[in-house]
Amino acid sequence: MSEGIAGLRLLPWTDPAGKPAYTPDGNPTGLIAQMADDAEHQQITRASAVLSDVVELLRTTKEAPRLINEPSRIVLTAACEALTNVLRVAVSRGMRLPGYDRDEIPENEWTWPPRSSHPGESPAESGNG
Repeated sequence: MSEGIAGLRLLPWTDPAGKPAYTPDGNPTGLIAQMADDAEHQQITRASAVLSDVVELLRTTKEAPRLINEPSRIVLTAACEALTNVLRVAVSRGMRLPGYDRDEIPENEWTWPPRSSHPGESPAESGNG
């Protein structure tokens, strides 16, 4: 993972060549910064929705193994765990920014495995993943 460029903000989109895009970090209330903030919020909200959808898919297809085979279930479970961690990091970093608004956090609290799992039981075993 790169450290970034001092004095520049990595934007949540790429340039036309697919390379990382940056903007000077000196104007956090400027138009580009506001556009980036909005894009990041949309990306976090979308990631939360996708995570919820996949958790629900894993839960509802547990009894129908023909719909999701075991290798796919293992990969999706690992992807849920990774996405949960990334979302937690994103929110944690956002909470450290000036002007943080707790009401902006999507409803999903990003726990993995889902809270209804029993201790020591994997999401696949509990029907929650």
